[in-house]
Amino acid sequence: MKDLLIQKNKNLFFSMGIYLFIFFVIPFLYHLFNPDAFITQFQGTNDFSSLIYVFILLALMLLSYNLASLKLPRVKLPTIMFNSKLVLVLLLLFIMTSIYFYINFSFKFRHTGEGLTAAGNDIIILSLLKIFFKTYLFISLVYFLKTERVFGDRYVYLLIGLSFWLSKSGSTDLPMIFVAIIFALKKQSFLVKPIKARRYKLKIFNNFSVRIILLLFLGFGVVFMGFANKLGFEKAQEVFFSEEGLPRVLNSTTLRLSTHYASNFGAYKAYEEGSYAITDAIPGTWNNMYSRAQYLFSGQAVERDRVWSINRANYLNLFNDHYKEKTGASPGIFASIYYTNNLFLGLLLIGLYIFVIIKILKVSLQLNTLKLNLAGYIVCTLFIIPLFESPFDNINIFNTSFVYLYFTTIPLLKINNDKSLKITPV
Repeated sequence: MKDLLIQKNKNLFFSMGIYLFIFFVIPFLYHLFNPDAFITQFQGTNDFSSLIYVFILLALMLLSYNLASLKLPRVKLPTIMFNSKLVLVLLLLFIMTSIYFYINFSFKFRHTGEGLTAAGNDIIILSLLKIFFKTYLFISLVYFLKTERVFGDRYVYLLIGLSFWLSKSGSTDLPMIFVAIIFALKKQSFLVKPIKARRYKLKIFNNFSVRIILLLFLGFGVVFMGFANKLGFEKAQEVFFSEEGLPRVLNSTTLRLSTHYASNFGAYKAYEEGSYAITDAIPGTWNNMYSRAQYLFSGQAVERDRVWSINRANYLNLFNDHYKEKTGASPGIFASIYYTNNLFLGLLLIGLYIFVIIKILKVSLQLNTLKLNLAGYIVCTLFIIPLFESPFDNINIFNTSFVYLYFTTIPLLKINNDKSLKITPV
């Protein structure tokens, strides 16, 4: 492992590159060649002024990557990630709530539009458990990259995959099932570049063409599940297998991938106009934290503000048709600068956030680690994306985005800095 130093390893660099390419470069090119599609769906896309700030933050991101040191601070904050008994209890709860979800809701939950609060505490708990075990899979990947060992037993990952399958409610659940199965089968070689003397029994997973085929199937599944999430399975099948289906699928998928890119236009426009969806975003997010706390501890629902989260504010600023009462849309890392209602403060805070997150990820993914392959870069990208979706929504500690941030960064800091950390299999 000593020869696998950071100078020879670009795990984070390529994973971040995939993230930026999919969510910003492709949308930018599509915007240039098909501006009418953007004008029809998104607000403010005929004014490219906001891209100046995107390039500023891109430069800050690259600078952060190159300047971030390899030392991380020690933390004493608690995490249950390495407590095998607690993880087992949570896993059993995850299985039970997933079975409950499958029996009572199944895949209909998301596209019927029912909110979490309306569905009850069981579904709120399930949502939090899904976030926790998503971070568990990410920490498992990082731990494997650094030690070539897995800190969960096979049956743990098998049950995690089964629970994600039973509780699937969107396209992002499929990759989690995929990763869980890889760890359950102990075929992590699918995600890393081969090293001399590496001993894996199932050689088929080291075959590049097999990896590409599996990734294509996974990509198709993610896109199909995205349509099924909105339309239902039958409608999605009609769209995918009709004569005019392919152009519609490509257009719709590209526009869905463009929300972070397009958010820069809508949020910039709203910021310039002094819209309430900018001025009320942070206060509404803060107030919503207290509302959720009251609901969780007393069971009494509290009427929330008209803008209760950054995601809700961004949804109002992003789409031309924003008639849905409970819908949100994450702004992405770049458009988040506008939601402080002070552009300089937004640039400062988001720039600092980028530096801290990249510093943690750089040490975790590139210092004395195995090298990921293309499949590994893609999987790693999926785990990185939530950290850059809506940083200011982390103000609300009862938000799933904060849960993901906490249970990702704290365990990573402990893995990298706590030499006395002992991890026993569940």
